[in-house]
Amino acid sequence: MERGGYVRRVGHRVQEIPYAGMMSPVKTKSDPLIVYRICKPGIPVDWAIMVLSVSRECDSLCKSMNAAFPAMERLMLWITLDVLSTPFMNAIKDPVELREIYSNRFDGMLAYRMKVWKVLCGRFFNRYVSKDSIVLDIGAGYGEFINNVESAGKYAMDLNPNTGKNVDSDVRFIQQDCSETWPLAENSLDIVFTSNFFEHLPDKGTLRKTLIEAHRCLKPGGKLIAMGPNIKYVPGAYWDFWDHFLCLTDLSLSEALMNNGYAIEKRIPRFLPYTMVNQPQYPVNMLRVYLALPILWRLFGKQFLVVASKK
Repeated sequence: MERGGYVRRVGHRVQEIPYAGMMSPVKTKSDPLIVYRICKPGIPVDWAIMVLSVSRECDSLCKSMNAAFPAMERLMLWITLDVLSTPFMNAIKDPVELREIYSNRFDGMLAYRMKVWKVLCGRFFNRYVSKDSIVLDIGAGYGEFINNVESAGKYAMDLNPNTGKNVDSDVRFIQQDCSETWPLAENSLDIVFTSNFFEHLPDKGTLRKTLIEAHRCLKPGGKLIAMGPNIKYVPGAYWDFWDHFLCLTDLSLSEALMNNGYAIEKRIPRFLPYTMVNQPQYPVNMLRVYLALPILWRLFGKQFLVVASKK
């Protein structure tokens, strides 16, 4: 069984400590919220802290059980975290499955999506990207953004192997998990862009790791631009996609960014409509009108847009 160590919360920060032994208790008087990473090291810290707190509350009700408390605490965490962690460990990372999902979802509309993104980049996103910028697109999909944005250097990151086949020849494809260390130098990027991707991550811990990696690679003042479904406005339809896991709003993402070294430059709760999947292929001229009239965003927008800069 995998042992990942334990974590402890110090104020608003979480410190990870190497595992000290096979399920052996590590306790200090000054650190009451020590939590073991028992069965699933990837479980969100807040879940583990909650379970440990409940176990201690229950144990305190029966003083005669105090002598057995460490063993009971470990057993309860072992069983409960194994159950609770299941949804968080089931992220879809198999390249074959990803290729199948997105082929079924998008193959019949790729040409239309490229037309839409050509307008989105030309009429909106290019304002954030200078022509001498180095840009990375996380969760690049079929290259809809990175192929159409005007910049000096381009990277596309995705686990789907089909991404590499669809991006232009001037785009360097990086096939990897975005929460792992990126093969890029510190302070090497001007822009990190992502559209409709963060919701596919399994949990907030994975999102935090991704934001930290983006921060490392961005130049001082470099921008992270994120667009995605705002769970406030698509509460039911959000779950129409098999690979949606993480629910976010413009406010929750902004808070995550601020907690990880970013300053928020722009936050739009309602920007674009939710999805192009299973929708009519409207003339792209309608999109040009939509982008020019922000009052329409408040009526039809269900995706947020957040622009943040590295402090």
